[in-house]
Amino acid sequence: MCDCRLRWLLEKNPPLLYGDVQPECSAPTPLAGKPLRDLVEPQISRYVICTKPRVISMATYPSQAEEGHRAWLYCSADGAPPPSVSWLTPHRRHITTKSTGRVVVHTNGSLEFRMAEPQDSGMYVCVASNPAGNATLSVMHAVKSSGIRDRALYNLRGNRRVFCHFVVKMLKCKKPLDMVGSRGCIRDSVEVCGTV
Repeated sequence: MCDCRLRWLLEKNPPLLYGDVQPECSAPTPLAGKPLRDLVEPQISRYVICTKPRVISMATYPSQAEEGHRAWLYCSADGAPPPSVSWLTPHRRHITTKSTGRVVVHTNGSLEFRMAEPQDSGMYVCVASNPAGNATLSVMHAVKSSGIRDRALYNLRGNRRVFCHFVVKMLKCKKPLDMVGSRGCIRDSVEVCGTV
């Protein structure tokens, strides 16, 4: 990649000697395949540049996510060389394309919530970076709670969402030790699972 990071090398006088193997530019396209020693003005001034990134669009899908469902925040940026995109969460966690887990960044700059949770709600900051600098833009992400009181346990299996929760059968108590608050007695519980 021939960009502003190599400018000092190209303008060095006397030029560096590389031996038998001459390094070549892989990008930008007009310079692709050209050996560094063959680059001259005005090619250097025109193509060997860096421009600060700018965020050109942001979007959320869906506009309000539902707990346990997939959701995305999109961030598109331009600059030279093309900027990498990372995200800063409301909890100040920095998420990059190398991050793994329930929330990931894809190479196109989108932030995917594999299973949105209410605590994911808040202001997210898209950070576009390249050698010329950084640009940021914020977007609000809202996750609507599903209202499950027993907090369903979610797992990912392939591309299907598997949810499990415990259904508790309540009976009238006969002994004080069987009491569970004012809600009655627990006789037994059954784990219920399904896929979506």
